[in-house]
Amino acid sequence: MKESELAGLVEAGILSEETAERIRESQRRKKAFRKDRVALLLALLGAALLGLGIILLFAANWRRLGKTARLALAFLPLLTGQGPCLYTLLRKEDSPAWREASSTFLFLAVGAALALVGQVYHTGGYLASFLALWMLLGLPLVYLMRSGTTALLYLAGISFTTRPGVFSYLGFFAYLIFPLLFLAILPFLLKAWKERPKGAFTLASTWVLAASFLWALGEPATAARDSLFLGVVQTLFSAFLLLGFLGPFREIKGARNGLLFLGNSGTLLLFLFVTALKFPEWALSPEKGFFTRFPFQAALWGFTTLAALLLLALFLFQRSPRDLPPFALAFLLLDALLLFPPPPPARTGLLCAFLFLSGFRLSYTGAMKGKQGLLAQGLLVMITAAALVFFMDFLPFAVRGAAFLFAGGLCLAPVFLFRKKRKVHA
Repeated sequence: MKESELAGLVEAGILSEETAERIRESQRRKKAFRKDRVALLLALLGAALLGLGIILLFAANWRRLGKTARLALAFLPLLTGQGPCLYTLLRKEDSPAWREASSTFLFLAVGAALALVGQVYHTGGYLASFLALWMLLGLPLVYLMRSGTTALLYLAGISFTTRPGVFSYLGFFAYLIFPLLFLAILPFLLKAWKERPKGAFTLASTWVLAASFLWALGEPATAARDSLFLGVVQTLFSAFLLLGFLGPFREIKGARNGLLFLGNSGTLLLFLFVTALKFPEWALSPEKGFFTRFPFQAALWGFTTLAALLLLALFLFQRSPRDLPPFALAFLLLDALLLFPPPPPARTGLLCAFLFLSGFRLSYTGAMKGKQGLLAQGLLVMITAAALVFFMDFLPFAVRGAAFLFAGGLCLAPVFLFRKKRKVHA
């Protein structure tokens, strides 16, 4: 609101001078926040470009240097990055731009030093083991500098450490590397989410957290080449939906919440993949003894299912069952179909029916609450589910036509209810 408008409202007696001053103070804080956010973004970009430039200069002259010079250059960014971090802790601790830029540069310098030392001594190794060591060395920096950017980089890095074959020499402990690395960063995440439930870090962490777990747990499940992959991935999607409505994440609405977006879109795409694209039968009809042939993937499926059930129980404890996301129970249906596979026609029919009923519930909720976005999402899911009937070759055309008519009638019902509600409140 402009100053002239505020002055006019005060003169007209609509606002008191005290209220107008509070509005001015609020506007000043918003402007200062925007300036800090721009400064933070520029600082991060500058730190990243500076680090990249140093690495490129090293790469251009690497072959001409001896071993001693290479080691010196490998540790130079690491030593240089400690100066700005120390200055930030002593003089600029309250500046987000200084904290994020200096810690990001030093975090990247740790990885660069490890990579260059490995190249000098030709240590070789796997990407997973390199990232695990890098993340462990960079973890203290997250807590010391209270940096959200390094925390997000840490989450992204640990998601590549879940290949059990890389750490096979550790035995059973190899399966615990990712959970332990995640638990190490969890206290920082919980504190940041509690302090800034609507902040940029909480918003960004919904996307990075969902992508990290999806890659970390979904990627090794593909090695089973069996229904374990579908079970793990769908359970993750349902867990994302439940988590997206709990704690600090419930303050982030719609597509801005990465947990909700990936959970909804992932479930819809997976159901389409299974039904319309006729997913291979080996993925939907597990072979005998697949639990013993793939023990790691089987344990992964059990772990994700248990986590989703715990989140479901927590959701029902904190909120009403009516608030349950429509796709939150999709993992129970898919797990049941994978463990006890029915004939393909029955399986496809059950998946389409679940999809259609979930869309109807979503559109009905949107109509009752007067939320046009929810109504549109629900109608889109219903239309998609109805369109899948076209791919059911086992159904006669008359039955498919009747199904289209029935689905069309149910699609119109929430629309009429929504218009009726608008007329009543108009």
